[in-house]
Amino acid sequence: MIFLWYHHYMRNNDETKQNQMISIAEDVLRAAKDRIVANMRFMDSAIFALREKCDANREGVFGTDGATLYYSPDYVISMGRDGISEMTYAYMHLLLHCMFRHYKNPPENRQLWDIAADMAAEALIQSFEMDSFRHCREEEQREALTQVRRETEGLSAERIYRWLASGNRKLEEVHQLGDLFRVDDHGLWYPENSNFLKPEDVQDSEESKDENPTELLRETDVPDWDRIAQMVKISLETENRGAERGELLTALNARTEKHMDYSTFLRKFTLFRENLKVDDSAFDYIFYTYGLELYGDMPLVEPLEYADERTISDFVIVIDTSASTQGKLVERFVQRTFDLLQESREIKNRFNIHLIQCDAAVQEDRILRTREDVHRYLENMELKGLGGTDYRPAFHYINNLVERGEFRHLQGVLYFTDGKGIFPRRKPSYDTAFIFEDDAAASEAKVPSWGMKVVFGGKDEY
Repeated sequence: MIFLWYHHYMRNNDETKQNQMISIAEDVLRAAKDRIVANMRFMDSAIFALREKCDANREGVFGTDGATLYYSPDYVISMGRDGISEMTYAYMHLLLHCMFRHYKNPPENRQLWDIAADMAAEALIQSFEMDSFRHCREEEQREALTQVRRETEGLSAERIYRWLASGNRKLEEVHQLGDLFRVDDHGLWYPENSNFLKPEDVQDSEESKDENPTELLRETDVPDWDRIAQMVKISLETENRGAERGELLTALNARTEKHMDYSTFLRKFTLFRENLKVDDSAFDYIFYTYGLELYGDMPLVEPLEYADERTISDFVIVIDTSASTQGKLVERFVQRTFDLLQESREIKNRFNIHLIQCDAAVQEDRILRTREDVHRYLENMELKGLGGTDYRPAFHYINNLVERGEFRHLQGVLYFTDGKGIFPRRKPSYDTAFIFEDDAAASEAKVPSWGMKVVFGGKDEY
């Protein structure tokens, strides 16, 4: 009897302690969110978007899947032990992951993407220059970001990822950066391989004990982070709170600016035209019914002579081979372009594609007329140039090709570039699209009004 009483007492005591920890953690989270809202009113739409679920059965839990913040009381309490700034910083860090959708469709190398996303979030937080986000690793992180800023065009997660993936960093250095910038657990970004959290392991807070945690995890009402990012951007623009918000506004402009999808755009370079061939899918109903009336059971069927087919005519691909354009990325662009065309059956057996390499001068013009030409080119592709960027020589060269009658109907030019060069002043007689590796590069490029911006990348394209 004494043993049973003691066991019951200890169990109740443990439950009381756990409930107290949950209550304290909820207070710390609430204080952190209140502090963000008090200092950054433009974050209102983001700060209340995430649901919160307590996991009191594990230690060190703090992460999101874009819909819900999962946390353990010990983590939250430890972050708030020396003041609320550390927890405020951690919550803002996680919110930035959501606003910039770092959790969505990460690239193949997940270790590098985790580090890049954490570094990008930290760079934005440091740009605020606010005491509310002070934390113990700030100065060391600032030094690391200063080095990255010297070697990259910007501190978006995508650019940092490419910097890490360039192969110029030692493995030990990469691991050190991961440890230095890690704040939250990214396990839920990769649910198929994650043991980070299971529905049966979730313990609800007092507010939602009657709800089924398994069902909550299956909910599909993920916040519309695209709309939230747009709302934050608009609030930032109207508040005009000063330079300390400038980096966030620039990042949100790149995040929210809509660029045409590359695969969709490519189909605009196809042309409907009549081909002299029998169209088996159509016939003249007049002859059909006349035959039935005249012969009783013998319809007259005359197929239409012409059929409309969507086919590739002539077009030009220009590769910017300046020193700032990466070779592997160029190869993926060329490969992806022809894969898209062939998958959609828009390249026929013979075609007329000029693939031009140009930096500050035209370095090569390879004419591709058959699929075999394409395969041979891709197998032996070699970039030439690696100087500065000037778009005018390529357009001058293409104009000469048009004048010489090299094209039956030039549908347009695809110009793969980083956007940093001298553009022609006059609009050419053909459509031109400047293809960029990601949204950030497209947003920064000063493309003339007659040029279209198209984004080739996507995290799976890096």
